[in-house]
Amino acid sequence: MEGRISIWGLGLTLSAMGVLLVACNAGQSDDSTVSVQGNWSGSYSAQGSDASTPVFALLQDGGSAYLFDSNGVVALLPRFSGTQRTTGKVTAYPAKGYTFADGSSIKQFNMDANATDSQIAMDFSGDSAAAQDQNGEANLLSLETYSGQPSVRSGQWMGEYISPSPVALGLNVAADGSFTGNDAYGCSLAGRLDQLGAGSTLFAVTLESRGPSPACGGAMTGLAHESDDDSFGFFRRSAGTYYYLCASNSRGAFVAEFRVQ
Repeated sequence: MEGRISIWGLGLTLSAMGVLLVACNAGQSDDSTVSVQGNWSGSYSAQGSDASTPVFALLQDGGSAYLFDSNGVVALLPRFSGTQRTTGKVTAYPAKGYTFADGSSIKQFNMDANATDSQIAMDFSGDSAAAQDQNGEANLLSLETYSGQPSVRSGQWMGEYISPSPVALGLNVAADGSFTGNDAYGCSLAGRLDQLGAGSTLFAVTLESRGPSPACGGAMTGLAHESDDDSFGFFRRSAGTYYYLCASNSRGAFVAEFRVQ
């Protein structure tokens, strides 16, 4: 049975096999020096539309930069290297178990962003008239959602791959940031999280997802963010410590939400 879903107004749709939208590239930057590292929240609007879609971002200065929404659409954006303006290619991969409506597993479009330490305005455009449905803009504000002392919390992390049909996964995390686990696709997971500096709520992620299923993505890298909030309601908005993890490679990507048990 096939389903379709619009992806943050880009006009990109997913059909039933599952995928995540991710963007990646080095990009080009100029102008004033700013730091964008942290957690961001805002909205996306397609060109010509009055409707907007909530979006979230995890950004590392000079490193990985992800944009995602509640449907599991994730974008690893061009790298923000400390300057006010950043331009470059966005490469979009459709969510675990999904493809784009046209059957493709990758989309590319352009980003032109202007940033301050507290706000980012992003313009997206396609390379041709055929890609005009990818035109739109996102406006983000810096948003810190964790009130404690950030760290890797050891223990069992229970979670879900964020997508139109969330799929369960779990990790056993050690105090040094190393972890093992598995998911409902039958993939074995192993890797580690490393805090991006003292007091940072962002963590660099390396992981291996191995198994017989095509959903097992192999070696991936990404970012995780520590939070007080159950943003997507998987855990009935209960109090606790949460992590949002985005990971990608050249073949695909995912975003997952975890709660420490």
